[in-house]
Amino acid sequence: MKQSRCNRNYHRMKIFERETFGSGILSNYYVSNPPFTAPVIPKADFEKLVSDYNIALINYKNGGKAQKGYWLMAEHLLIEALDRIADNVDEVADGNEDIIFKGGFKPIKTYRSIHNIPPVPEIEKIDRDG
Repeated sequence: MKQSRCNRNYHRMKIFERETFGSGILSNYYVSNPPFTAPVIPKADFEKLVSDYNIALINYKNGGKAQKGYWLMAEHLLIEALDRIADNVDEVADGNEDIIFKGGFKPIKTYRSIHNIPPVPEIEKIDRDG
């Protein structure tokens, strides 16, 4: 059965769109209470991650390859935080698309059941004599 969950398209976003997406999470996930009564990352910490990403991106754009390592680290930390928030939104929403939107994400339908994995075939006997 298909169930809605958070679309994690921020992994593939253009680098300049990710900061805007993070700001959208700030204005949705941290404001929607209920249903998000216990954020997995404190708001101040997430604001700092978004700000650090934006600063690192500007420095990378202006400073070139010498700044790339700082930007990559800021990008990694922001995406890791977004993944944790998306997991929390999925858990709270339990497939409810309205709650996913309130968290600042777009819903996507996927199969989330382990029953979709086919069973391993069993071989009863191998006839080696022909």
